Amino acid sequence: MTAPSRPSHLRRAGFHAFNAAVVLAVLVLADERFIHWTASCAFGFVWLVELARRHHPPTQRVVLRSLAPVVRPHERASITSGTWFVSALFVLAHWAPMEARLVGVAVIGFGDPLASLVGRRFGRGELWGRSLAGSATMAVVAALVAGVVAWSAGLPIAERAAWVAIASVLAELLSRRGLDDNLFVPIAAAAAWLVA
Repeated sequence: MTAPSRPSHLRRAGFHAFNAAVVLAVLVLADERFIHWTASCAFGFVWLVELARRHHPPTQRVVLRSLAPVVRPHERASITSGTWFVSALFVLAHWAPMEARLVGVAVIGFGDPLASLVGRRFGRGELWGRSLAGSATMAVVAALVAGVVAWSAGLPIAERAAWVAIASVLAELLSRRGLDDNLFVPIAAAAAWLVA
């Protein structure tokens, strides 16, 4: 049996960004009741699938086959990044106001894949296992996202952009396989938005 291949980084980044764009559209267009209901149903569904994967091999095979283009090898035996992302959406939907939700989703949806692509292409130095180029990319994207949301809401831009950038980079640096950045980065970005 051959070892599972790694997904294409570009394909995975595109999948990441597409999912974030869909979530952002739902957040902007839907009412609160629909957002809460959808986030709760998605949360329950992904965790039921994770449980089924552990105890029902046919479910594991179906999930891995359907996610083959984007799943990383270590996710085959652990919780997927998608499950952590949906878990973060559940937290944001039930805790954060709209602007903080938008910031959290956009930072993880666009900042994380761009940081990964830039880090792999240009990364030389490392900081806690992450490339400096990737971390700088995450900071820039997080600051831009926070700046755009702050500008559209008529709020001060610089302070919010700085706080969100710092929190996003720290959350990514402190995340490891057991503590997935798809859970912690959006929550940290949203929390930084609120305290700025």
